[in-house]
Amino acid sequence: MDNITPKKCVIVASGIKNHKEYVDLVKERLGELLPVPEHQYGRQKSEYIGGEYRTWTESPQTNITVAFESVPWSSDDVTAFYVINTLIGNATGFSSGGPGKGMYCRAITNMMQKYNFIDGVSGINTHFSDSGLFGLTIEGPGSHS
Repeated sequence: MDNITPKKCVIVASGIKNHKEYVDLVKERLGELLPVPEHQYGRQKSEYIGGEYRTWTESPQTNITVAFESVPWSSDDVTAFYVINTLIGNATGFSSGGPGKGMYCRAITNMMQKYNFIDGVSGINTHFSDSGLFGLTIEGPGSHS
């Protein structure tokens, strides 16, 4: 909760019939967040340590994400990561020989043709003030994960 300060939050709702009731609900859930003067707010540089996270569900589908540390948004190399991410694209519901075959990275096209149980592949490209993440998410049936 250290990063959640009033100057860094926007709370939005749609279809609210009673604004006061909504404000009271937000206060109940978040409490009274006191403003933190920006000059007193210190942030440590993040350290990429890798790791693994698994969530078990009842769904027959599985998502596998492989990500690596990349660069912060202030880096000169950030443009290269955006270009690579665009070339990777997002391929879901792809069938070999179907329309849009040439719209995706050739490696993804080959992977989805070779392994017909892969339902989708998408690139991950996120940059922050001190680091970033780059990788792939692969979707398919859990029986092949």
